[in-house]
Amino acid sequence: MPFQLSENNSVQIGASIGISLYPQHGSTPEILMDHADTALYQAKDNGRGCFAYFSEVNSADNA
Repeated sequence: MPFQLSENNSVQIGASIGISLYPQHGSTPEILMDHADTALYQAKDNGRGCFAYFSEVNSADNA
């Protein structure tokens, strides 16, 4: 729901989340973050305000 910052400014906040799991999706923080970032873009492509788990299949499609 939007909320008022001031008399003339209304704001609405949302979030999209990309998820990668240790050790299934990577064994180092760098790999996990890269995979979570890939999943984040998948979540945004699904309409924002969503979450997505990393998938090797989706990663191969974007390569």
